[in-house]
Amino acid sequence: TMIAEATQADPENPQPYLLLSAYRGRQGDLEGALDAAEAALVASPDDLRAKLRKAELLVDLGYRAEDSSRVAQGRAIVEAVLARDEANPEALFVKAKIDLAERQLDAAAASLRRAIEARPEWAQAHFLLGSTLLLQGDRTGARAEVSRALELDADLLEAQRILARIHASLGDHALAVETGRRVLRRSPGDAATHILVAQSLLRQDKVDEALAELETIPEEDRDAEAHYALGRLFSKKREWEQARRHLMAAYDPEQPQFEVLRALLDLDVREGRLEESAERIEAAQEAEPEDAQLNRLWGEVLLYSGKKTEAEAAFRRAIELDPNDLSGYQNLARYLAITGRPGEVLATYEQALKRNPESAPLNMVVGSLYELQSRNEEAMARYEEAIRLDPGLAVAMNNLAYLLSEGGGDLDRALELAQEAKALLPDNANAADTL
Repeated sequence: TMIAEATQADPENPQPYLLLSAYRGRQGDLEGALDAAEAALVASPDDLRAKLRKAELLVDLGYRAEDSSRVAQGRAIVEAVLARDEANPEALFVKAKIDLAERQLDAAAASLRRAIEARPEWAQAHFLLGSTLLLQGDRTGARAEVSRALELDADLLEAQRILARIHASLGDHALAVETGRRVLRRSPGDAATHILVAQSLLRQDKVDEALAELETIPEEDRDAEAHYALGRLFSKKREWEQARRHLMAAYDPEQPQFEVLRALLDLDVREGRLEESAERIEAAQEAEPEDAQLNRLWGEVLLYSGKKTEAEAAFRRAIELDPNDLSGYQNLARYLAITGRPGEVLATYEQALKRNPESAPLNMVVGSLYELQSRNEEAMARYEEAIRLDPGLAVAMNNLAYLLSEGGGDLDRALELAQEAKALLPDNANAADTL
């Protein structure tokens, strides 16, 4: 109310309108925020901040409503500003938003870095750069940028949410829990963060704490994701009846989720009820025959049913549908190993690597297979590439350190790698042994 009154006190001053726009935006009222930005332009038609605020809101609203005309209006404003001043940080920030929405991740990151060069203390720009890096798969860089955003503005709730997710993805589950609980103190009804905290607690073998965390979500607010998490947790506790109840609550025959079908298959195999999973998975696969994950799952059902030839065909079909999915190759490699064809396992992963040379996990897996065959030089080359692609890949660091030390290589480098691996895997016996 006070901000709205300020706009009336000096109707030719755009600043109160921009404050009102920012306030409405934080409250989620983007249309109201756009109205205030347009009022700022009425007060001062040439005000650059007002123009860029309008552009940003047009872009946000346009992508949200799939309204290309609004996006085009916003883009036109930004391009006009950058034509006059290519280093304008606010314009670069909005351009990055457009690039990000259009999945032009490299362009978005480049624009944000230029904006941060001009305004290094800009929390929102650091946060958006961190989000962009996360989408690019650079989790370490993303964590650094999001952490910097929170140093500059500790009230960025969405940044805290994403930071908790990044910590969890990097295996720093204690930090994920700590950050997630900070989020929940401000947003106690955030079911997704409750689930993330519970999963990180479970990774620390704090099963009862994880269950308590999930049970804080009221029954009426539990969606499929919450029921799935509860089902997995009760499976961990070997409380099979409760596990099945929650997994079936998560299962939607109209839109079956792979993860739910996968968990139910594990439960059905254990309890001798394979035919129930076979019926669910076959129906899902027939409804979505081009879905690689469902073809993989159907292959597992066929393998459990003793139909080896059909299972292999399903695994190969999954790879054909999505040659970039590492899990497809893992399924086929396991099948080849258990059916007495170990010589084809390495060839399967080498084929995957040719298709996905930028995959750090694939480089690590191929390196491990080379190491098993005592092809140590080739193994070290794959481990080096895996670490280059993912500097936080601790297992590759550990394996490379071991081979360097065993082969009389660069022991200083080996020690450095072993120390980093041990820091990332503090409870891992292999990392301790290498160090």
